[in-house]
Amino acid sequence: MDNSGELPYFSMDQYSDTADLLLQFDLETLKERTAPSPERDLLTSDSEILGDKEAAWCKKVLGLTHFLVRGTRWDIACTVARISQFNQNPTTGMKLALEYLAGYLLHTLDHKIGGCRPTEPDKIRVFCDSDHYGDSRLTHKSHTGVMILLNGVPVHWRSNKQPRIAESPAAAEIYALKEAIKDSRLFCWVAEEMGLNVQWSFTVMCDSAQAISFQKDTCPRSKLRGSIDLRLAWVKEMRDLKMVSVEKVASEENAADLLTKIMRPSKFRNLRDKIQKFEAVQI
Repeated sequence: MDNSGELPYFSMDQYSDTADLLLQFDLETLKERTAPSPERDLLTSDSEILGDKEAAWCKKVLGLTHFLVRGTRWDIACTVARISQFNQNPTTGMKLALEYLAGYLLHTLDHKIGGCRPTEPDKIRVFCDSDHYGDSRLTHKSHTGVMILLNGVPVHWRSNKQPRIAESPAAAEIYALKEAIKDSRLFCWVAEEMGLNVQWSFTVMCDSAQAISFQKDTCPRSKLRGSIDLRLAWVKEMRDLKMVSVEKVASEENAADLLTKIMRPSKFRNLRDKIQKFEAVQI
């Protein structure tokens, strides 16, 4: 808690855990980086399988970065999820990617999440996104990203591959929207038990017009027929406007976009800074 401002500022960080990680694995002298990954090609740049000692080193470092992601580091979630695909058989490219990520952690040791106690009713904002065939060098499965903000503060995020190959960008976005609705309902139920005044219905922000149309009016003659079983329970739940509504958001304003794509450093920083500004604006 910081009392230096007009209102107490509450925050969480993993400064000591991150510093210990860098020190323990001799990563504290690396060049500082302004993004967790510079490009998609770094991870696949060298497919040589590492020896047992180096492979164990990679797995330990990767495991600790997962700990950071589960705590406060939403900004590295997509990069860590992507590197994890090499965890079974670590390669030289994986080691290079981990070293580059470590350079970003070194540059952002003071990363934190937090805000002031709101004087107005609590506000929950949900963002979702997917990346269809966006990582074809590794897999044809699409990637899902979900981020929930409470009074502007990131409190829930996910970045993971979808279990099945989506046949179109629309199908991938619909699946991501379903995951966002599922995560949001659970978050809202827990928030109510904690005493927050949750407003139903909540809104999910999505940058896909096709997914929004599907959520509002599922049509059995849609071009998606054969891709999605319209009898599934989650399809009906998505249409329950009493619990959730879906609104369009521009891609450059979609916080979940950062959880699905490896971006150029400049684009990554712009979106990361926008999410961090949400904390300052919404509180």
